[in-house]
Amino acid sequence: PQQKTRGTVSMNDLDAMKARARKALMRPQYDVTNCYKNEGCFQAVARSSLFDQLTVLVVCVNAVWIAVDTDSNTALFLYEADPIFQIVENVFCTYFFLEVCIRFGAFEKKCNAFMDKWFMFDAILVLNMVVETWLLPLMFVVMGSEDFGNTIDVSMLRMLRLVKLTRLSRISRLLRSVPELAIIVKAIGLSARSVCVFFALWLVL
Repeated sequence: PQQKTRGTVSMNDLDAMKARARKALMRPQYDVTNCYKNEGCFQAVARSSLFDQLTVLVVCVNAVWIAVDTDSNTALFLYEADPIFQIVENVFCTYFFLEVCIRFGAFEKKCNAFMDKWFMFDAILVLNMVVETWLLPLMFVVMGSEDFGNTIDVSMLRMLRLVKLTRLSRISRLLRSVPELAIIVKAIGLSARSVCVFFALWLVL
């Protein structure tokens, strides 16, 4: 009788685990497009797969451009850089700014945009880009070169150039567009713990 009870309990546990697994699979996944309007130009563009693929392509090109800019552009201010750097930076800034505006305009309830983590992540990166590309040169024109140089510390500007490298984190957009990459990253994260434990034991022994 005791063995039957144990067998019954184990079977019940197995059935409960299967039920939880089915419930987790049937749970609806979060899709930001469910928060979009059903009509309008903004939602039509934001739902477009062509728009999403174009944005991923621009993100990849921007990542390569950041490497070129870091190696070749020695100017502290964008307006002091060569024309090619000014033109390319303004093109990227304009595209990412319009992309965020389109996605924000697509939300039926604007408060949902501030609760979407990916949107807020992109919006913060674009805000940083707008400050560096548009606002700082505008302050230079309004205040003049001497007053502007005295107001802003040079060391702070160098820090801004380092912050510019945070735009590379936008490459995580690929994880949203290619789910296989997200699975690989999660697998690497799960295996990293066991690898670290193995190396720790290897160093101790």
